[in-house]
Amino acid sequence: MLDEVDIANSDIYLSNMAKSFPDKAWFVGYVDPDVNVVVDFGGGSGEFCEYVKAKLEWSGRTVDFVVIDNNEAFAAAARSRGFRTYSSLDEMLSSGDVDLSRSLLVMSSVIHEVYSYAESPADISGFWRDIGRCGFR
Repeated sequence: MLDEVDIANSDIYLSNMAKSFPDKAWFVGYVDPDVNVVVDFGGGSGEFCEYVKAKLEWSGRTVDFVVIDNNEAFAAAARSRGFRTYSSLDEMLSSGDVDLSRSLLVMSSVIHEVYSYAESPADISGFWRDIGRCGFR
């Protein structure tokens, strides 16, 4: 896969991403009752996690959130919001800190990047293979 591509203006990027939060959060009403962690792969600054967390809390649910993002500035912002962060799926997996058997994986902001920036179809297949081996719900 290609390395991280710099974002020219992070504020504009994040503002535009936030416009789609209601559409991206369609799944909130379907989160299984025994899910205790939501992992947001490509979670940026954690703003989407805050949005989903508020919706779940409004419905009486308490769920932990983890953000995976390879942009250190975004990860730092997510940490400042109180979320555990990792720079990659492998880093999270090797930490052993997340019980994947009760986790929900959200990839609402990353799948298009996998298909847009992969150097070959093998990269795309490898991505899905890596996701599949994790054991997310």
